[in-house]
Amino acid sequence: LGEKATEARALSLAVETSRRANRFPTMLEYARRALALSREMGNPRDEASSLFGIALASEATGDLPGAIAAYLECVPVSRAIGDKAGEGSALHNLGKIYDRAGRKKEAIAALEQALPLHRAAGDRRYEANALNTLGPIHLFEGRLRQASDVLEAALRLHRSLGDTFGEASALANLSNVYKQAGEFGKALAASEEALPLFQKLGDRPAEAKALANAGACAAELGEVAKAEGRYLRALELFRTLGEGENEAGVLNGLGNLCLRAGQPEKARGYYQRARERFRAQGDRAGEATVLGGLGALAFFTSEPRQALGFFQEKLALVRATGDRNKEAG
Repeated sequence: LGEKATEARALSLAVETSRRANRFPTMLEYARRALALSREMGNPRDEASSLFGIALASEATGDLPGAIAAYLECVPVSRAIGDKAGEGSALHNLGKIYDRAGRKKEAIAALEQALPLHRAAGDRRYEANALNTLGPIHLFEGRLRQASDVLEAALRLHRSLGDTFGEASALANLSNVYKQAGEFGKALAASEEALPLFQKLGDRPAEAKALANAGACAAELGEVAKAEGRYLRALELFRTLGEGENEAGVLNGLGNLCLRAGQPEKARGYYQRARERFRAQGDRAGEATVLGGLGALAFFTSEPRQALGFFQEKLALVRATGDRNKEAG
C-alpha cells in the first residue's frame, strides 16, 4: 500500500505539472493512470480529482464528449465525499461545455446546480462567474428577465471582489440584454461603463466589441455623432486585430446610420465596403443583410428598379443559406 500511495502522489504531481505546462495529452495519460490507481486503492477523493483532471485535459484537447463524461462521473463521487467545492466546480465546468456544445437547457441546469454549492463552499468568485455565464445563455433562450437578474447579481459580486475583468464582462453582457429588450439608453450606459475597464485591462477585442455595441445603441437613440464616433473607433480596432467579420458588421452599421441621417453617398460607400468584407469572409448571411440596406438606400434615392434588384439578390442569398425567418422578413 505504501508503494501505491507513493505512486499515486507521483501521478498527481505529474498531472499538475503537465497542466501547468499546457501538455494536455500527457496530462490526460497521467490522469487516466491516476484514476485506475485511485479506484484500485478505494480512494474516492483521488478518484474525483483524477476524473476532474481527465475532464480538463479532454476539453483542452477538443474532446468535449470525453470531458462531459468525466465531469458526469466526477459529480456523484464529489457529492459522496461531501466535497461541495469539487462538485460545484465540476457542474460549473460541465455547464460551460454544454453551452459551447449548444446544449443550452442542460447548461442552465448544470450552472444552477453549481450556484448553491459555490455559495456553500464560500467560492464567491466561482459564484460570480457562474452567474455571468448564465446571463448570455438565458438571453439566447429569450429569457430576458432572468438574464438581467443574474447579470446584475454577477456585476455586484465582481465589483465586491475587485474583479475588473468580471465587472467589465458583466457590463458588456448586460448591455446585450438591455439592447435586446429595446432599452437602448441602459444598453449604451452599460457599454460606456465597460469601455474604460477593457482599456485598463488591455483587452482590445472586448474593447472593440463594446465600442461597436455602443455605436449601435447610440444609433437607435438618434445620437448620430456619438454613434459614428464609437463605430469608427471600433472599425479601427477590428482592422488592427484582423477581425474581418466584425469589421464588416461595423461598416454595415455605419451604412445604416448614414442612411437614417440622410447621407446616401456615405451610406453607399459603407455598404459597399461591408459587402466586400462579408464576401471575403464567405458570410452570405451578412452579405444578404447589406443587400437589404442597399435596397432601402435605392428606394431612398428614388431608384426603384435598382432597389428591386438588390432585394432579389438578398432573397436568393437568404434562400441559399436556408434561413426561412429572414426570407419571410
